[in-house]
Amino acid sequence: MNLADSGRLETTVRFRSPGIHYLIFTAEFSDPSDAWELEFRSNPVKVQSSPTPSIYWGEFHAHSQNSHDAYGQVSFSKARLTNCLDFFCATEHHRGGARSAGISCEEWEANVEEALREHQPGFFVPFLGYETSFSGEGGGHHNQIFAFDEARIGDIPVYVEAENMVEIWEALSTEVPANPFDAVENGLAVLSIPHHTGKNFNTALEGHEATVHFGPDAGPSTWRRVMEIYSNHGQSERFDPNDPLAYEKRGDQFSSVDGPHYAQDAWALGNRIGVIASSDDHSGRGGSPREGLFAVYSDSLERKQLFRNMVNRHTYGTTGDRILMDLSINSAGMGDVLHAPANEPLCLRVLAAGTEPLEAVWILRWDFTQGKMRNGHPVFDTLAKYSPGQYVFSDSLILDMPKDSSLYYVKVQQSSRLQQDGQAFGWSSPIWVIREPVTASVFPRFRVYPNPANDQLFLTVLECGTESTQVQVYNAATALVYEGRLSPTALFTLELDVQKLSPGRYWVRLPELDLQAAFLKVP
Repeated sequence: MNLADSGRLETTVRFRSPGIHYLIFTAEFSDPSDAWELEFRSNPVKVQSSPTPSIYWGEFHAHSQNSHDAYGQVSFSKARLTNCLDFFCATEHHRGGARSAGISCEEWEANVEEALREHQPGFFVPFLGYETSFSGEGGGHHNQIFAFDEARIGDIPVYVEAENMVEIWEALSTEVPANPFDAVENGLAVLSIPHHTGKNFNTALEGHEATVHFGPDAGPSTWRRVMEIYSNHGQSERFDPNDPLAYEKRGDQFSSVDGPHYAQDAWALGNRIGVIASSDDHSGRGGSPREGLFAVYSDSLERKQLFRNMVNRHTYGTTGDRILMDLSINSAGMGDVLHAPANEPLCLRVLAAGTEPLEAVWILRWDFTQGKMRNGHPVFDTLAKYSPGQYVFSDSLILDMPKDSSLYYVKVQQSSRLQQDGQAFGWSSPIWVIREPVTASVFPRFRVYPNPANDQLFLTVLECGTESTQVQVYNAATALVYEGRLSPTALFTLELDVQKLSPGRYWVRLPELDLQAAFLKVP
């Protein structure tokens, strides 16, 4: 890159091996009186040998001069060209039926025009939406995000006479089917995404609580599939006024409202809701790195497919740094619900790669039967806490045979030159594990998983006594490719590294127990 590139250069990079990679950029300057060199590291890139969902970055909470309390031009072009987002939605303020206080017809039409103009299939995807804000008992603040076919844009209910969120949802239901998968196929679907869910905007005055209540009757679960766990207002993960990201840290007039208003409360109360993060930028610069971003695991960068994966909660949020995060339990990924027999072993895998060295990684769990409450809020178990001190971290855990239904999520922390306090965080959407009664027909004595496998394979045997047992692995040509022994533990579990095996079908035999199982090795 040189001065003629004006600060922007597009080029092609090819990686030669799978794994986590970074691009390193060096800027040099020298003249007779001075010389210096700066090094820059890209966000992590995960290279895979097999086609699996990719990570796409976006922002769903940003304002411009079209909102009464913001400035700057509408920011689809900035989101695409300056902040290098994959998808974006500008969410100007809506004020019930009071158009003078919310976005006007002309402003909405200009917003639509820029969104369509900036659409670059396969490179940048715009969504349309707006913010609805109700204080007190009105239901809190939500962004209404629409996935649309161009022919259905005119059907988006932009101006709604409403005094609370219930009336907003009633109005939306006149145009949008309740089932989001049916809706997106019909050309118009909506997500209703709550944000700063426990915030009081002014502790000196009454009626300024922008709280969202969670629980069994907390709004339409088909539309409220994800929540904003972080923005520049602070974190909505849990009630803790002393947390370094609490609303109080953003200004003396703000406070955290005690009550069932946070992600952990929602999860413990049974709400199956994933997480995102966004900025709530008010300067026409949505997607700026200092505020909040979220990632979606999706098979393609296409509006309907992105939306489907948001509905499925295949998302995670960060404070703005593009931290790579992945979480799985057996065959389930972020946002999934895994139904498993009560004695089926669970293998949890976590991967994190930072833009700076990772300082901490937490694996957290809520047990729906044994979980404890303190002062009206759930106390999540910390299953593990790591202090990696390096850019990339991964681990696998065989979970201790939990018999009760639970959920699990991961939180990461890294140092950051982007954040004012020098700290950056990321939160995964949970995985729900629903335990089911054990019957012989659903759980064999011997099991291999995951299947197919591409790097690690776990072998588990139940009720095999107290002695170790022989393990053999044969390929399709009946050649022996591995031999070892499975040692006695509470569960007989063995982890095998199969990364170097050629793709194909293999058989695992336990000759002393007369057991065998097949698995497929994939690239």
